[in-house]
Amino acid sequence: MKKLVPESIEESIKFKEREQLNELDFSDVRQKVGAAFKKVGQLFVAFYKNKVLPVLMPINIGILKLTGKLPRGVNYIPNEEDIQMEPSLAKLKTLAPIKARAQADYQELVAKNKGKNFLGESFSGKVNETLIPLKYWTDRPETDKVEDVDKEFIVRLIWESMQDPANTDRLVPCIWGAPGIGKTAITIAMSQLMGEGYRILDVPTSKMKADDWSLPVVVHTELGQQAADMPKTWLPCYEPTGDPEKDAELNDKANLGNGGIIFFDEVSRANEGVQNTLLKILNQRIIGAKHILGDKWTLICATNRMLDEIGDSQFEMGTALKNRCQHYNFVPRADDWITWAKGNKIDQDIINFVDFNRDHFFYYENEATVNTSPRSWVGLSVALQSSRDAKVPMFVPADMKGMFGGVTSRSAIHSKIRGNVHSKTAELFIAWLSLTQEFRPEQIKMIYTDPKKAPKPTKKGGDMIAKTNALMGVACMLLKDRELTAKELENYVQYFIDIQDFSLAAKALWLIVETHQDIHQQVGDIKDGKHNKYKKAMDMFREAWGKSFNDIFDQKREDIMGK
Repeated sequence: MKKLVPESIEESIKFKEREQLNELDFSDVRQKVGAAFKKVGQLFVAFYKNKVLPVLMPINIGILKLTGKLPRGVNYIPNEEDIQMEPSLAKLKTLAPIKARAQADYQELVAKNKGKNFLGESFSGKVNETLIPLKYWTDRPETDKVEDVDKEFIVRLIWESMQDPANTDRLVPCIWGAPGIGKTAITIAMSQLMGEGYRILDVPTSKMKADDWSLPVVVHTELGQQAADMPKTWLPCYEPTGDPEKDAELNDKANLGNGGIIFFDEVSRANEGVQNTLLKILNQRIIGAKHILGDKWTLICATNRMLDEIGDSQFEMGTALKNRCQHYNFVPRADDWITWAKGNKIDQDIINFVDFNRDHFFYYENEATVNTSPRSWVGLSVALQSSRDAKVPMFVPADMKGMFGGVTSRSAIHSKIRGNVHSKTAELFIAWLSLTQEFRPEQIKMIYTDPKKAPKPTKKGGDMIAKTNALMGVACMLLKDRELTAKELENYVQYFIDIQDFSLAAKALWLIVETHQDIHQQVGDIKDGKHNKYKKAMDMFREAWGKSFNDIFDQKREDIMGK
Protein backbone atom coordinates (compact mmCIF):
# COMPACT_ATOMS: atom_id res chain seq x y z
CA MET A 1 0.00 0.00 0.00
CA LYS A 2 1.28 3.47 -0.85
CA LYS A 3 2.58 5.44 2.11
CA LEU A 4 1.73 9.10 2.58
CA VAL A 5 4.21 11.71 3.73
CA PRO A 6 1.86 14.62 4.53
CA GLU A 7 3.20 18.06 3.75
CA SER A 8 0.17 19.54 5.46
CA ILE A 9 -3.11 18.58 7.06
CA GLU A 10 -4.93 19.63 3.91
CA GLU A 11 -2.78 17.29 1.78
CA SER A 12 -3.55 14.42 4.14
CA ILE A 13 -7.27 15.07 3.89
CA LYS A 14 -7.15 15.21 0.10
CA PHE A 15 -5.20 11.96 0.05
CA LYS A 16 -7.76 10.30 2.30
CA GLU A 17 -10.46 11.27 -0.15
CA ARG A 18 -8.56 9.53 -2.95
CA GLU A 19 -7.38 6.40 -1.19
CA GLN A 20 -7.97 5.05 2.29
CA LEU A 21 -4.68 4.34 4.03
CA ASN A 22 -4.13 0.83 5.34
CA GLU A 23 -7.79 -0.07 4.95
CA LEU A 24 -8.59 -3.51 6.30
CA ASP A 25 -10.45 -6.18 4.37
CA PHE A 26 -13.20 -7.33 6.71
CA SER A 27 -14.76 -9.84 4.33
CA ASP A 28 -13.56 -12.88 6.28
CA VAL A 29 -13.64 -11.47 9.80
CA ARG A 30 -16.42 -13.82 10.87
CA GLN A 31 -14.43 -16.84 9.70
CA LYS A 32 -11.33 -15.62 11.52
CA VAL A 33 -13.28 -15.06 14.71
CA GLY A 34 -14.80 -18.51 14.56
CA ALA A 35 -11.42 -20.16 14.07
CA ALA A 36 -9.23 -18.13 16.46
CA PHE A 37 -11.48 -16.58 19.11
CA LYS A 38 -13.92 -17.67 21.72
CA LYS A 39 -16.06 -15.50 23.94
CA VAL A 40 -15.63 -16.49 27.57
CA GLY A 41 -18.01 -14.56 29.79
CA GLN A 42 -18.00 -11.04 28.36
CA LEU A 43 -14.50 -11.06 26.86
CA PHE A 44 -12.88 -12.63 23.81
CA VAL A 45 -10.12 -15.19 24.29
CA ALA A 46 -7.61 -16.01 21.54
CA PHE A 47 -6.35 -19.51 20.84
CA TYR A 48 -3.20 -20.91 19.22
CA LYS A 49 -3.07 -24.63 18.47
CA ASN A 50 -6.10 -25.11 20.73
CA LYS A 51 -4.42 -23.39 23.67
CA VAL A 52 -5.39 -20.05 25.22
CA LEU A 53 -3.06 -17.22 24.24
CA PRO A 54 -1.92 -14.87 27.05
CA VAL A 55 -3.03 -11.69 25.24
CA LEU A 56 -5.59 -8.95 25.77
CA MET A 57 -7.09 -8.09 22.40
CA PRO A 58 -8.19 -4.49 21.68
CA ILE A 59 -11.84 -5.49 21.34
CA ASN A 60 -11.83 -6.40 25.03
CA ILE A 61 -10.87 -2.84 25.96
CA GLY A 62 -14.10 -1.66 24.36
CA ILE A 63 -16.10 -4.29 26.24
CA LEU A 64 -14.46 -3.26 29.51
CA LYS A 65 -15.41 0.35 28.75
CA LEU A 66 -19.04 -0.59 28.13
CA THR A 67 -19.20 -2.59 31.35
CA GLY A 68 -17.64 0.18 33.45
CA LYS A 69 -14.44 -1.70 34.26
CA LEU A 70 -11.89 0.72 32.80
CA PRO A 71 -10.35 3.34 35.11
CA ARG A 72 -12.25 6.60 35.45
CA GLY A 73 -11.89 8.86 32.42
CA VAL A 74 -10.28 6.30 30.09
CA ASN A 75 -12.00 6.29 26.68
CA TYR A 76 -11.81 3.83 23.79
CA ILE A 77 -12.84 4.36 20.18
CA PRO A 78 -13.11 1.03 18.35
CA ASN A 79 -12.49 0.39 14.68
CA GLU A 80 -14.87 -1.30 12.27
CA GLU A 81 -13.40 -4.75 12.85
CA ASP A 82 -14.09 -4.47 16.58
CA ILE A 83 -17.69 -3.52 15.85
CA GLN A 84 -18.17 -6.42 13.45
CA MET A 85 -16.95 -8.80 16.13
CA GLU A 86 -18.96 -7.13 18.91
CA PRO A 87 -21.81 -4.94 17.53
CA SER A 88 -22.50 -3.38 20.94
CA LEU A 89 -19.23 -1.43 20.56
CA ALA A 90 -20.85 0.74 17.88
CA LYS A 91 -22.03 3.12 20.62
CA LEU A 92 -18.38 3.87 21.42
CA LYS A 93 -17.68 5.03 17.84
CA THR A 94 -17.87 8.71 18.77
CA LEU A 95 -15.40 11.42 19.74
CA ALA A 96 -17.90 13.03 22.12
CA PRO A 97 -16.53 11.48 25.37
CA ILE A 98 -12.94 12.50 24.57
CA LYS A 99 -14.02 16.02 23.67
CA ALA A 100 -16.12 16.22 26.83
CA ARG A 101 -13.22 14.96 28.92
CA ALA A 102 -10.86 17.56 27.41
CA GLN A 103 -13.43 20.32 27.97
CA ALA A 104 -13.94 19.27 31.60
CA ASP A 105 -10.16 19.25 32.18
CA TYR A 106 -9.97 22.74 30.69
CA GLN A 107 -12.74 24.06 32.98
CA GLU A 108 -11.15 22.36 35.99
CA LEU A 109 -7.83 24.04 35.24
CA VAL A 110 -9.51 27.45 34.92
CA ALA A 111 -11.30 27.00 38.24
CA LYS A 112 -8.10 25.98 40.04
CA ASN A 113 -6.09 28.89 38.66
CA LYS A 114 -8.69 31.58 39.34
CA GLY A 115 -7.33 34.23 41.65
CA LYS A 116 -3.90 32.68 42.13
CA ASN A 117 -0.55 34.36 41.57
CA PHE A 118 0.04 32.79 38.18
CA LEU A 119 3.41 34.24 37.34
CA GLY A 120 5.39 33.94 40.53
CA GLU A 121 8.11 36.28 41.77
CA SER A 122 10.61 35.22 39.11
CA PHE A 123 8.41 36.75 36.43
CA SER A 124 8.23 40.19 38.03
CA GLY A 125 8.71 42.81 35.33
CA LYS A 126 9.16 40.21 32.60
CA VAL A 127 5.60 39.38 31.60
CA ASN A 128 2.89 41.93 30.85
CA GLU A 129 -0.11 41.49 33.15
CA THR A 130 -1.17 37.90 33.82
CA LEU A 131 -1.88 36.58 30.35
CA ILE A 132 -0.71 33.05 29.61
CA PRO A 133 1.49 32.99 26.49
CA LEU A 134 1.24 30.41 23.74
CA LYS A 135 5.01 30.10 23.49
CA TYR A 136 6.78 27.89 26.00
CA TRP A 137 7.18 29.62 29.35
CA THR A 138 8.96 28.56 32.50
CA ASP A 139 10.39 29.94 35.72
CA ARG A 140 13.76 28.44 34.66
CA PRO A 141 14.29 30.03 31.23
CA GLU A 142 18.03 29.41 31.19
CA THR A 143 17.76 25.63 31.61
CA ASP A 144 14.18 24.61 30.82
CA LYS A 145 13.76 25.13 27.09
CA VAL A 146 11.23 23.43 24.80
CA GLU A 147 11.06 24.08 21.05
CA ASP A 148 7.95 25.95 19.87
CA VAL A 149 6.38 24.28 16.81
CA ASP A 150 3.22 24.65 14.73
CA LYS A 151 0.43 22.26 13.80
CA GLU A 152 2.09 21.02 10.62
CA PHE A 153 5.15 19.97 12.60
CA ILE A 154 3.03 18.09 15.16
CA VAL A 155 1.07 16.33 12.42
CA ARG A 156 4.28 15.13 10.75
CA LEU A 157 5.72 14.11 14.11
CA ILE A 158 2.72 11.91 14.94
CA TRP A 159 2.61 10.49 11.43
CA GLU A 160 6.28 9.51 11.58
CA SER A 161 5.72 7.81 14.93
CA MET A 162 2.83 5.81 13.45
CA GLN A 163 5.10 4.36 10.76
CA ASP A 164 7.31 2.47 13.23
CA PRO A 165 5.56 2.45 16.63
CA ALA A 166 7.62 -0.31 18.24
CA ASN A 167 11.01 1.29 17.55
CA THR A 168 12.17 1.98 21.12
CA ASP A 169 15.13 3.97 19.80
CA ARG A 170 12.64 6.62 18.67
CA LEU A 171 11.64 8.81 21.60
CA VAL A 172 7.92 9.12 22.28
CA PRO A 173 6.47 12.51 21.26
CA CYS A 174 5.40 14.67 24.22
CA ILE A 175 3.29 17.64 23.14
CA TRP A 176 3.34 20.54 25.57
CA GLY A 177 1.03 23.51 25.21
CA ALA A 178 -1.35 26.03 26.72
CA PRO A 179 -4.79 24.94 27.93
CA GLY A 180 -7.55 24.54 25.36
CA ILE A 181 -5.50 24.79 22.17
CA GLY A 182 -6.28 21.38 20.67
CA LYS A 183 -3.45 19.00 21.61
CA THR A 184 -5.94 16.15 21.93
CA ALA A 185 -7.75 17.12 18.73
CA ILE A 186 -4.60 16.83 16.59
CA THR A 187 -3.97 13.27 17.74
CA ILE A 188 -7.60 12.30 17.09
CA ALA A 189 -7.44 13.87 13.63
CA MET A 190 -4.28 11.95 12.74
CA SER A 191 -5.88 8.66 13.75
CA GLN A 192 -8.89 9.42 11.55
CA LEU A 193 -6.73 10.38 8.59
CA MET A 194 -4.90 7.08 8.76
CA GLY A 195 -8.09 5.14 8.05
CA GLU A 196 -10.88 3.13 9.61
CA GLY A 197 -8.50 0.43 10.87
CA TYR A 198 -7.12 2.63 13.65
CA ARG A 199 -8.35 2.84 17.22
CA ILE A 200 -7.85 5.46 19.93
CA LEU A 201 -7.22 4.71 23.59
CA ASP A 202 -7.49 7.99 25.52
CA VAL A 203 -5.80 7.82 28.95
CA PRO A 204 -6.06 10.92 31.22
CA THR A 205 -3.16 10.03 33.50
CA SER A 206 -3.88 12.76 36.07
CA LYS A 207 -7.04 10.91 37.15
CA MET A 208 -5.28 7.57 37.61
CA LYS A 209 -3.71 5.82 40.57
CA ALA A 210 -0.73 3.49 40.50
CA ASP A 211 -2.94 0.40 40.75
CA ASP A 212 -5.36 1.52 38.01
CA TRP A 213 -3.37 -0.29 35.32
CA SER A 214 -4.64 -3.69 36.49
CA LEU A 215 -7.89 -5.37 35.51
CA PRO A 216 -10.47 -5.65 38.29
CA VAL A 217 -10.74 -9.00 40.07
CA VAL A 218 -14.32 -9.42 38.84
CA VAL A 219 -13.11 -9.78 35.25
CA HIS A 220 -10.87 -12.69 36.15
CA THR A 221 -13.64 -14.28 38.14
CA GLU A 222 -15.82 -14.25 35.03
CA LEU A 223 -13.05 -15.88 33.01
CA GLY A 224 -12.57 -18.65 35.55
CA GLN A 225 -9.61 -20.90 34.78
CA GLN A 226 -8.78 -18.83 31.71
CA ALA A 227 -7.77 -15.94 34.01
CA ALA A 228 -4.31 -17.31 34.59
CA ASP A 229 -3.58 -17.08 30.87
CA MET A 230 -4.84 -13.48 30.44
CA PRO A 231 -2.76 -10.34 31.08
CA LYS A 232 -3.82 -8.61 34.25
CA THR A 233 -4.03 -5.22 32.55
CA TRP A 234 -6.50 -3.51 30.20
CA LEU A 235 -3.82 -2.33 27.74
CA PRO A 236 -3.46 -4.19 24.37
CA CYS A 237 -0.54 -6.41 25.34
CA TYR A 238 0.66 -9.99 25.60
CA GLU A 239 2.99 -12.13 27.67
CA PRO A 240 5.88 -13.36 25.50
CA THR A 241 6.62 -17.08 25.54
CA GLY A 242 10.04 -17.24 23.93
CA ASP A 243 8.61 -19.16 20.96
CA PRO A 244 9.02 -16.81 17.95
CA GLU A 245 6.08 -18.31 16.06
CA LYS A 246 3.76 -18.17 19.05
CA ASP A 247 4.94 -14.67 20.04
CA ALA A 248 4.22 -13.42 16.51
CA GLU A 249 0.68 -14.77 16.88
CA LEU A 250 0.36 -13.08 20.28
CA ASN A 251 1.58 -9.78 18.87
CA ASP A 252 -0.87 -10.07 15.99
CA LYS A 253 -3.78 -10.54 18.41
CA ALA A 254 -2.66 -7.59 20.55
CA ASN A 255 -2.77 -5.42 17.41
CA LEU A 256 -5.81 -7.11 15.83
CA GLY A 257 -5.15 -5.28 12.56
CA ASN A 258 -3.60 -1.84 12.59
CA GLY A 259 -3.47 -1.33 16.34
CA GLY A 260 -4.05 2.35 17.07
CA ILE A 261 -2.93 5.30 19.18
CA ILE A 262 -2.58 5.28 22.96
CA PHE A 263 -2.83 8.91 24.01
CA PHE A 264 -1.44 9.62 27.49
CA ASP A 265 -2.80 13.04 28.41
CA GLU A 266 -1.84 15.35 31.30
CA VAL A 267 1.39 13.50 32.09
CA SER A 268 2.74 16.43 34.14
CA ARG A 269 -0.32 16.07 36.40
CA ALA A 270 0.17 12.33 36.89
CA ASN A 271 1.36 11.36 40.36
CA GLU A 272 4.73 9.72 40.99
CA GLY A 273 3.37 6.17 40.99
CA VAL A 274 1.64 6.64 37.64
CA GLN A 275 4.74 8.31 36.17
CA ASN A 276 6.81 5.31 37.22
CA THR A 277 4.41 3.02 35.35
CA LEU A 278 4.53 5.31 32.33
CA LEU A 279 8.32 5.23 32.36
CA LYS A 280 8.36 1.50 31.74
CA ILE A 281 5.66 1.74 29.07
CA LEU A 282 7.46 4.52 27.19
CA ASN A 283 10.94 3.10 27.66
CA GLN A 284 10.37 -0.59 26.89
CA ARG A 285 6.69 -0.80 25.89
CA ILE A 286 6.23 -3.06 28.92
CA ILE A 287 3.35 -2.93 31.38
CA GLY A 288 3.74 -4.60 34.74
CA ALA A 289 6.44 -7.22 35.07
CA LYS A 290 6.43 -8.81 31.63
CA HIS A 291 3.55 -7.83 29.35
CA ILE A 292 4.48 -6.20 26.02
CA LEU A 293 2.36 -3.80 23.99
CA GLY A 294 1.42 -4.81 20.47
CA ASP A 295 3.94 -3.39 18.02
CA LYS A 296 1.37 -1.40 16.00
CA TRP A 297 0.24 0.75 18.92
CA THR A 298 1.64 4.29 18.71
CA LEU A 299 2.34 6.10 21.99
CA ILE A 300 1.73 9.85 22.26
CA CYS A 301 1.98 12.04 25.38
CA ALA A 302 0.57 15.51 25.97
CA THR A 303 0.48 17.95 28.85
CA ASN A 304 0.12 21.59 29.87
CA ARG A 305 3.22 23.56 30.79
CA MET A 306 4.19 23.58 34.49
CA LEU A 307 3.27 27.25 34.88
CA ASP A 308 -0.12 26.75 33.26
CA GLU A 309 -1.35 25.46 36.61
CA ILE A 310 -0.45 26.39 40.15
CA GLY A 311 -0.95 24.13 43.13
CA ASP A 312 -0.43 20.59 44.30
CA SER A 313 -1.98 18.96 41.22
CA GLN A 314 1.15 19.50 39.11
CA PHE A 315 4.07 17.06 39.42
CA GLU A 316 7.48 17.71 37.96
CA MET A 317 8.22 15.06 35.34
CA GLY A 318 11.09 12.93 36.54
CA THR A 319 14.36 13.09 34.62
CA ALA A 320 14.08 9.48 33.46
CA LEU A 321 10.56 10.02 32.11
CA LYS A 322 11.60 13.25 30.37
CA ASN A 323 14.49 11.42 28.76
CA ARG A 324 12.11 8.90 27.15
CA CYS A 325 10.31 11.66 25.22
CA GLN A 326 11.02 14.19 22.50
CA HIS A 327 9.49 17.46 23.69
CA TYR A 328 7.77 20.17 21.65
CA ASN A 329 5.55 23.07 22.63
CA PHE A 330 2.56 23.36 20.30
CA VAL A 331 1.84 26.95 19.28
CA PRO A 332 -1.32 26.99 17.16
CA ARG A 333 -1.50 29.52 14.34
CA ALA A 334 -4.69 31.45 13.80
CA ASP A 335 -4.37 30.80 10.05
CA ASP A 336 -4.41 27.03 10.61
CA TRP A 337 -7.43 27.28 12.86
CA ILE A 338 -9.29 29.54 10.42
CA THR A 339 -8.66 27.06 7.58
CA TRP A 340 -9.95 24.25 9.78
CA ALA A 341 -12.93 26.31 10.96
CA LYS A 342 -14.07 27.04 7.40
CA GLY A 343 -14.38 23.33 6.72
CA ASN A 344 -16.05 22.45 10.02
CA LYS A 345 -19.13 24.70 10.07
CA ILE A 346 -17.77 27.18 12.59
CA ASP A 347 -19.86 30.36 12.75
CA GLN A 348 -18.73 32.75 9.99
CA ASP A 349 -18.86 35.79 12.29
CA ILE A 350 -16.43 34.02 14.62
CA ILE A 351 -14.07 33.21 11.73
CA ASN A 352 -14.13 36.80 10.49
CA PHE A 353 -13.60 38.18 13.98
CA VAL A 354 -10.63 35.90 14.76
CA ASP A 355 -9.12 36.69 11.35
CA PHE A 356 -8.82 40.38 12.28
CA ASN A 357 -8.42 40.12 16.03
CA ARG A 358 -5.53 37.68 16.29
CA ASP A 359 -4.79 38.77 19.86
CA HIS A 360 -8.10 37.18 20.82
CA PHE A 361 -7.53 33.85 19.08
CA PHE A 362 -6.09 32.82 22.46
CA TYR A 363 -6.67 35.10 25.45
CA TYR A 364 -6.17 33.31 28.76
CA GLU A 365 -5.90 35.16 32.07
CA ASN A 366 -5.36 33.51 35.42
CA GLU A 367 -7.92 35.55 37.32
CA ALA A 368 -10.70 35.01 34.78
CA THR A 369 -13.28 32.27 35.15
CA VAL A 370 -14.00 32.35 31.40
CA ASN A 371 -11.12 32.48 28.93
CA THR A 372 -10.63 32.51 25.17
CA SER A 373 -9.03 29.60 23.34
CA PRO A 374 -9.59 27.60 20.14
CA ARG A 375 -11.70 25.23 22.24
CA SER A 376 -13.88 28.02 23.61
CA TRP A 377 -14.44 29.46 20.11
CA VAL A 378 -15.76 26.08 18.99
CA GLY A 379 -17.96 25.98 22.08
CA LEU A 380 -19.34 29.43 21.31
CA SER A 381 -20.06 28.44 17.71
CA VAL A 382 -22.07 25.45 18.93
CA ALA A 383 -23.90 27.63 21.47
CA LEU A 384 -24.83 30.22 18.84
CA GLN A 385 -26.03 27.53 16.43
CA SER A 386 -28.09 25.93 19.19
CA SER A 387 -29.83 29.25 19.76
CA ARG A 388 -30.76 29.46 16.10
CA ASP A 389 -31.93 25.85 15.91
CA ALA A 390 -33.80 25.75 19.24
CA LYS A 391 -37.37 24.50 19.20
CA VAL A 392 -40.04 24.94 21.87
CA PRO A 393 -40.19 21.85 24.12
CA MET A 394 -43.59 20.20 24.20
CA PHE A 395 -43.91 20.50 27.98
CA VAL A 396 -43.39 24.28 28.12
CA PRO A 397 -46.52 26.19 29.27
CA ALA A 398 -48.09 28.60 26.79
CA ASP A 399 -47.08 31.69 28.78
CA MET A 400 -43.40 30.62 28.63
CA LYS A 401 -43.16 29.67 24.96
CA GLY A 402 -41.68 33.07 24.14
CA MET A 403 -38.54 31.96 25.98
CA PHE A 404 -37.89 29.30 23.37
CA GLY A 405 -37.54 29.06 19.62
CA GLY A 406 -37.78 31.82 17.04
CA VAL A 407 -35.27 34.65 17.03
CA THR A 408 -33.10 34.54 20.14
CA SER A 409 -32.95 37.94 21.86
CA ARG A 410 -29.85 40.06 21.55
CA SER A 411 -29.29 39.94 25.32
CA ALA A 412 -29.41 36.12 25.27
CA ILE A 413 -26.85 36.01 22.45
CA HIS A 414 -24.61 38.41 24.37
CA SER A 415 -24.92 36.25 27.50
CA LYS A 416 -23.83 33.18 25.53
CA ILE A 417 -20.82 35.06 24.19
CA ARG A 418 -19.79 36.15 27.69
CA GLY A 419 -20.26 32.60 28.96
CA ASN A 420 -17.84 31.11 26.43
CA VAL A 421 -15.01 33.63 25.91
CA HIS A 422 -13.03 36.09 28.04
CA SER A 423 -14.85 39.29 28.98
CA LYS A 424 -12.46 41.43 26.92
CA THR A 425 -12.92 39.16 23.91
CA ALA A 426 -16.68 39.21 24.46
CA GLU A 427 -16.76 43.01 24.50
CA LEU A 428 -14.97 43.20 21.16
CA PHE A 429 -16.96 40.37 19.57
CA ILE A 430 -20.29 41.85 20.65
CA ALA A 431 -19.22 45.19 19.15
CA TRP A 432 -18.19 43.38 15.97
CA LEU A 433 -21.61 41.73 15.68
CA SER A 434 -23.43 44.97 16.43
CA LEU A 435 -21.43 46.82 13.82
CA THR A 436 -21.95 44.25 11.06
CA GLN A 437 -25.69 44.27 11.82
CA GLU A 438 -25.90 48.06 11.93
CA PHE A 439 -23.98 48.86 8.74
CA ARG A 440 -23.90 47.20 5.35
CA PRO A 441 -20.48 46.40 3.79
CA GLU A 442 -21.10 49.10 1.15
CA GLN A 443 -21.40 51.69 3.92
CA ILE A 444 -18.21 50.58 5.64
CA LYS A 445 -16.32 50.65 2.33
CA MET A 446 -16.98 54.39 2.27
CA ILE A 447 -14.05 54.67 4.69
CA TYR A 448 -11.90 54.20 1.57
CA THR A 449 -13.97 56.34 -0.80
CA ASP A 450 -15.70 59.09 1.21
CA PRO A 451 -14.45 59.20 4.81
CA LYS A 452 -16.57 62.25 5.72
CA LYS A 453 -19.79 60.33 4.95
CA ALA A 454 -18.65 56.94 6.19
CA PRO A 455 -20.51 55.69 9.30
CA LYS A 456 -18.93 56.47 12.65
CA PRO A 457 -19.59 54.71 15.95
CA THR A 458 -21.90 56.61 18.27
CA LYS A 459 -20.35 57.67 21.56
CA LYS A 460 -21.92 55.57 24.30
CA GLY A 461 -19.35 55.36 27.06
CA GLY A 462 -16.80 52.62 26.51
CA ASP A 463 -18.91 51.18 23.71
CA MET A 464 -17.43 53.70 21.26
CA ILE A 465 -13.89 52.27 21.52
CA ALA A 466 -15.09 48.70 21.12
CA LYS A 467 -17.16 49.60 18.07
CA THR A 468 -14.27 51.53 16.52
CA ASN A 469 -11.99 48.52 17.00
CA ALA A 470 -14.62 46.37 15.31
CA LEU A 471 -15.03 48.89 12.52
CA MET A 472 -11.33 48.93 11.64
CA GLY A 473 -11.31 45.12 11.60
CA VAL A 474 -14.28 44.93 9.24
CA ALA A 475 -12.83 47.68 7.03
CA CYS A 476 -9.53 45.81 6.68
CA MET A 477 -11.34 42.55 5.96
CA LEU A 478 -13.36 44.03 3.09
CA LEU A 479 -10.32 44.88 0.92
CA LYS A 480 -7.75 42.40 2.21
CA ASP A 481 -7.59 40.49 -1.10
CA ARG A 482 -6.32 43.34 -3.27
CA GLU A 483 -3.75 46.13 -3.19
CA LEU A 484 -4.98 49.54 -2.00
CA THR A 485 -4.75 52.59 -4.20
CA ALA A 486 -2.93 55.60 -2.79
CA LYS A 487 -6.22 57.50 -2.45
CA GLU A 488 -7.90 54.63 -0.60
CA LEU A 489 -5.20 54.59 2.06
CA GLU A 490 -5.31 58.39 2.35
CA ASN A 491 -9.08 58.23 2.92
CA TYR A 492 -8.63 55.43 5.46
CA VAL A 493 -6.07 57.49 7.40
CA GLN A 494 -8.31 60.59 7.22
CA TYR A 495 -11.28 58.64 8.59
CA PHE A 496 -9.40 57.65 11.73
CA ILE A 497 -7.91 61.13 12.10
CA ASP A 498 -11.50 62.40 12.25
CA ILE A 499 -12.26 59.96 15.10
CA GLN A 500 -9.93 62.21 17.15
CA ASP A 501 -8.32 59.48 19.22
CA PHE A 502 -4.58 58.87 18.69
CA SER A 503 -4.48 55.37 20.18
CA LEU A 504 -7.29 54.24 17.88
CA ALA A 505 -5.69 55.93 14.86
CA ALA A 506 -2.33 54.24 15.62
CA LYS A 507 -4.04 50.87 15.99
CA ALA A 508 -5.91 51.40 12.70
CA LEU A 509 -2.65 52.22 10.91
CA TRP A 510 -0.92 49.15 12.36
CA LEU A 511 -3.79 46.89 11.35
CA ILE A 512 -4.03 48.13 7.75
CA VAL A 513 -0.26 47.78 7.28
CA GLU A 514 -0.36 44.32 8.84
CA THR A 515 -3.13 43.39 6.38
CA HIS A 516 -1.37 44.91 3.35
CA GLN A 517 2.34 44.10 3.71
CA ASP A 518 3.24 46.02 0.54
CA ILE A 519 2.58 49.34 2.32
CA HIS A 520 5.90 48.98 4.14
CA GLN A 521 7.85 49.41 0.91
CA GLN A 522 5.86 52.39 -0.34
CA VAL A 523 6.02 55.00 2.43
CA GLY A 524 8.91 56.99 0.96
CA ASP A 525 11.75 55.62 3.08
CA ILE A 526 13.51 54.33 -0.04
CA LYS A 527 14.70 57.52 -1.76
CA ASP A 528 14.56 56.44 -5.39
CA GLY A 529 11.29 58.07 -6.42
CA LYS A 530 9.72 54.63 -7.01
CA HIS A 531 8.61 53.69 -3.50
CA ASN A 532 6.43 56.59 -2.39
CA LYS A 533 2.93 55.42 -3.35
CA TYR A 534 1.65 55.78 0.20
CA LYS A 535 3.90 58.64 1.35
CA LYS A 536 1.08 61.21 1.32
CA ALA A 537 -1.04 59.03 3.64
CA MET A 538 1.88 58.75 6.07
CA ASP A 539 2.47 62.50 5.89
CA MET A 540 -1.20 63.08 6.77
CA PHE A 541 -0.83 60.84 9.83
CA ARG A 542 2.35 62.64 10.96
CA GLU A 543 0.82 66.09 10.54
CA ALA A 544 -2.24 65.08 12.55
CA TRP A 545 -0.47 63.36 15.42
CA GLY A 546 3.17 64.40 15.33
CA LYS A 547 4.21 60.76 14.88
CA SER A 548 5.79 59.26 11.78
CA PHE A 549 5.28 55.82 10.27
CA ASN A 550 8.56 54.65 11.81
CA ASP A 551 7.62 56.10 15.21
CA ILE A 552 4.61 53.78 15.24
CA PHE A 553 6.29 50.67 13.87
CA ASP A 554 9.38 50.99 16.03
CA GLN A 555 7.14 50.12 18.98
CA LYS A 556 6.09 46.64 20.04
CA ARG A 557 2.89 45.36 18.55
CA GLU A 558 1.26 44.79 21.93
CA ASP A 559 1.96 48.40 22.93
CA ILE A 560 -0.08 49.62 19.95
CA MET A 561 -2.73 46.93 19.70
CA GLY A 562 -3.23 46.54 23.43
CA LYS A 563 -4.11 43.45 25.43
